[in-house]
Amino acid sequence: MDVLAAIEAFVRTVDTGSMAAAGRRLGVTSTQIGNRLTALESRVHAKLLVRSTRRLDLTPFGRDYLARCREILDRLAEADLMAEARQAEPRGHLRLTAPVIFGSEILLPGLAAYLEGHPHVNVDVDLTDTIVDIDAGGFDAAIRLGKPTTGDFVARPLKPYGLMICAAPSYIDRKGAPTTPSELSGHDCLLYGSSGKVEDREIWQLLGPEGPVAVEVKGRLRAFGAQGLRRAANAGIGIALLPDVIAEADVAAGLLRPLMATYRPADRPLNILFRRERHMSRLFRSLLDHILQAHGRPAAPTPLVKENGTAR
Repeated sequence: MDVLAAIEAFVRTVDTGSMAAAGRRLGVTSTQIGNRLTALESRVHAKLLVRSTRRLDLTPFGRDYLARCREILDRLAEADLMAEARQAEPRGHLRLTAPVIFGSEILLPGLAAYLEGHPHVNVDVDLTDTIVDIDAGGFDAAIRLGKPTTGDFVARPLKPYGLMICAAPSYIDRKGAPTTPSELSGHDCLLYGSSGKVEDREIWQLLGPEGPVAVEVKGRLRAFGAQGLRRAANAGIGIALLPDVIAEADVAAGLLRPLMATYRPADRPLNILFRRERHMSRLFRSLLDHILQAHGRPAAPTPLVKENGTAR
């Protein structure tokens, strides 16, 4: 039996909550993970996990043994770091997940300089507006919109995500242009869709001369994804709340006009999340430093947080 592989299978199964997720993270099948756990339990002559169809629970001995196993893996990681530090260049493969608009319009173009300066690093970027499990998906980090609130991760803040209220000239000619939040109730607004949402209304958070304002808007069209809303706004279907990075180009081209200049949509927080042990890796640190330099904002590191949030 490969004792180290069995120990890692045990720790990763506990971290991810399932043998299937642990297998994806380690690049093996769930059957292989199960076999390693069985062999490890035989080696220590004790049950480590109580397995059911829905969950895995640590036995009292398993909790104590887990702490020792983590120490072993931490020491091994430190030893690997010593060896890695001798290398002149970071080498390896990194995986990130990021919201579609931020990833396609800001993150990916900015990676050109990083890849040129690190010829031995490959980067996979999964662009999705769906919140994915970082561990189960095998990601080194995730860029998230909104304030993270669940799962133990380190969060480093990036530049806030700006939004713009805008509409096509054809819509404004037909329906007029609102100048205050209360006037939005008389307009067709384009709504941002997500799984399970069926309402014909949503809340827009604005900042005006009197401070924050929450306004309920209604609309007949809901679309999942800012690019879809952008196209609908260009077609004159309604008023949209769009990311600055795509709205500004259409404003410059005359396809959209910004509305309600005195009521700016509140910027949305943007963070990059990763497990603390990843921060120790020279490989990951090289990419993290690049992202923070290119897209970060001056701020102290956020303490351990719980992963959650929505993407727009």
